[in-house]
Amino acid sequence: MIVAVEHAAGWWTSNRVLVILTCVLAVASLGSVIGSLWLARSAKDQADATRETVKTASDQLELGRESLAQERAALQASIKPLLADVPLGVYVSEQQDGFSSIGIRMRNPDKGRIWWYRADDNSIYLDAPIRNIGSGPAFVNAVQVMAGPGNVAEALLDHQVIPVGELAKVSATFLPGEPSHGQFLSAFIEGHVLAVGVRYSDSGGSQRIQSVIYFTFEDTAENPQQRDGAVTKVEFYECDERWVRMADPYLSTGAS
Repeated sequence: MIVAVEHAAGWWTSNRVLVILTCVLAVASLGSVIGSLWLARSAKDQADATRETVKTASDQLELGRESLAQERAALQASIKPLLADVPLGVYVSEQQDGFSSIGIRMRNPDKGRIWWYRADDNSIYLDAPIRNIGSGPAFVNAVQVMAGPGNVAEALLDHQVIPVGELAKVSATFLPGEPSHGQFLSAFIEGHVLAVGVRYSDSGGSQRIQSVIYFTFEDTAENPQQRDGAVTKVEFYECDERWVRMADPYLSTGAS
């Protein structure tokens, strides 16, 4: 009997130890699971905080870029030149008589007057004024006169830097025997539409523009060999670093 009791007591003690160990292991496992869950939650919170920090930094960077772009646009606008036609009746000389760029006498010269002249030897002379209506000086790259598609000739400008509000005069001469003479003589006789194209940039060279001024001509009563021009349209193009037009005109006024 005593042996049986001792045996039962030993069995109970062994099982109790096993139960206790099992409970301890279960508690340890539960603690490990809880710890893992806490670590996972902590990692998620940290990841969320990191994403929020990155998003905030990205938003600040984007705002900085937008602010920089606005400042750059404002700076460019503050120095952007814009060459256009000169209105009649605004810039009239006080002298009763004046002379054109080739020495032809003009009565009551108006600096906004566009004219071209056919000499007795069929030489053709053209004068066309332009003015800077922009907010910065225009640094001229090239000047051309066009009489229809493919009929392009180089022209001269009386000064290459045009300050804000100032005028400049485009002059072109087409002498008999020159390649472009016949085309422009035909345009003079038949009254074709002509155009003056001026390529220029701002003081920093970052804004490249071409202005194209179209005009038609009518015979003048005072001289059948001379015609006065009337502006019909002005187009403004943005150009790349090679002075190639980047797209259609970004600004246009008048009719074709």
